[in-house]
Amino acid sequence: MIHPCKKGNSLLYGPPLSTKYPWEGDDPQEVSIDSVGRRKKIGEEVEVVSFYISVVVGFNARFWGVCGTLIVKRSWRQAYYQGVDNLKGRMVYFMADKAICCLGKIKFDRT
Repeated sequence: MIHPCKKGNSLLYGPPLSTKYPWEGDDPQEVSIDSVGRRKKIGEEVEVVSFYISVVVGFNARFWGVCGTLIVKRSWRQAYYQGVDNLKGRMVYFMADKAICCLGKIKFDRT
């Protein structure tokens, strides 16, 4: 008997594909139960630990790549802080301008 979805399409034949991969098994030796009661594969612990290790190593490399350069190179440090100071000045000007604009729209009644 031909399934209704396969009618008219001669290229579709055979049983439907399974949702499990061939290498996934229900071997009880591979599955462990964690403290919450979830089933966990044995290799997942290694993946989680390696993920956190890579996050820590990546953060340290980037942090010391930026901060170490600012500590060692005086010209880069001066340029960085000058840029931060300019940005701070632009932000203060922008906020003061918006505050003055908003206060100008408010009508104060002094009665």
